[in-house]
Amino acid sequence: MPVIPINLLVPCSMQRIICHWSEGNHKSNSTDRAAYHLLVESDGKVIGGDHAISDNVSTSDDDYAAHTRGANTGSIGIACCAMMGCQERPFSPGPKPMTKLQWDTIVQAIAELCCFYKIPVTPKTVLGHGEVQAILGITQKGKWDPMVWPWDTSKSRAEVGAALRTQVSAALAKISNNSATVYHADTKDTAYILKSTLLTSDPEIRRIAASDAVLDPPLTSQRIPGIATIQEAINRIALNNPAIPKIDYGAQEKFRGFFGKQTVAAIRAFQAHVGLGVDGVVGDDTLKALDAALSGSSKPKSKIIPTSEFYETQVRVFNRGIPPVAFLQELVAWGESAPDEIFADKATKETDIYASIVGELGPFGDITHRKACMLEAMRVLAGFESSWKWSTGKDTQNPNENSSDTDSAGAYQVSANSMSFGQDLRDLVASHGILKPKQDGLKFQALMKTNHAVAFEYVARLMRHTMRHHGPLHKNRSKFKLELRKPEQSIFPWLSRDAVGEFQQMLGA
Repeated sequence: MPVIPINLLVPCSMQRIICHWSEGNHKSNSTDRAAYHLLVESDGKVIGGDHAISDNVSTSDDDYAAHTRGANTGSIGIACCAMMGCQERPFSPGPKPMTKLQWDTIVQAIAELCCFYKIPVTPKTVLGHGEVQAILGITQKGKWDPMVWPWDTSKSRAEVGAALRTQVSAALAKISNNSATVYHADTKDTAYILKSTLLTSDPEIRRIAASDAVLDPPLTSQRIPGIATIQEAINRIALNNPAIPKIDYGAQEKFRGFFGKQTVAAIRAFQAHVGLGVDGVVGDDTLKALDAALSGSSKPKSKIIPTSEFYETQVRVFNRGIPPVAFLQELVAWGESAPDEIFADKATKETDIYASIVGELGPFGDITHRKACMLEAMRVLAGFESSWKWSTGKDTQNPNENSSDTDSAGAYQVSANSMSFGQDLRDLVASHGILKPKQDGLKFQALMKTNHAVAFEYVARLMRHTMRHHGPLHKNRSKFKLELRKPEQSIFPWLSRDAVGEFQQMLGA
């Protein structure tokens, strides 16, 4: 079982983990909680400090856990609550020594952090505070924690450091070998009751249904509990749905139970087929949809458009290339089920996307035509912003992207501060636990990268409010760079009425 409460694991990019002892009591106090992200108390319980781990992505705002002098940026600080009144030479642990239980717990916690944040186990990335000066070359003014074991003082500090990394590596291997399950929240108050015989027969799937656990693709190729059942479910559904690829287990079914690229692709196709966010992860919504499909109680919310039908929408956009069919399929699937009110005619100003593109794509007709025009703007915009890549992160060339609320993310490169443009934007992300741009900026970035349906709706709504948030929407459409004789990086010269017609046909089919 994980020792770190999942609410303390905030998605972000971190470089290393530095472990400490607090030089305090066996229970945390306000000083401890201000200094460290995570604390291990004497009973082995792991609690969170005052600062989220994401606060240390950047320390320029002076709002972070200051656990290690000169090495706080990108560093997770975790400490055992212990060693009050300790003395280095001659060694004395004081009345509150670090215990073996605390050490074993901190090892497990570090392994979980390495797994979650994809941090390799090396001397420069997993180390004790007392190793920082020697390994990282940053003066620490005599720090020596937690490089002495009170229960075995025969070990040198170098041996303790080496043992730390050996034990973390062993714990990390067990996490990887046992399951790909990642806990994203506490157990739900009400479990989802499975109906299909196939899913009900698997204890791992029943456990997922009873909690907020998910099955994520692992970092390395391996068999994962529950995946063989998911593969069988996908293949049964694929028999009557040619848009969903059947999973080939290979000779002697050697790939059964492996969460590989083929399985991820099949899960993504199923998610698109039923109108879910497409991420290749088996969570609560995907499990419910699989269960409903197997028990015959669901119908697909959208269809998969064959590759051959994309022609006008697959033309080149500026120097960004050609839109991938998979992106276009998701875009059409979203447009089919998106609320009509997003596209409805209203008294607009030039800040509205429709008012801005009327010369290229207007006049606008019925709601299906208006949807098609929006999809065309979204097709071209995603090309300019990311070359249609959902994993795109912050623009490192933009000096204005310097905090979690201003950093852009996803295929449309939106940032959390855009929530201020409309209450409908705030309402859309609030259901995903995103309430304040500065506080929840990293959650917002993760959402824009992984939940494509929400990202599509968010950018469509945003473009009804403003044209200023995306550079390609407001750059001069007629100005030319004389040396290149090419339009500036604006979406307008690349919008296509033929593509709109193609989208319109797909939406109306």
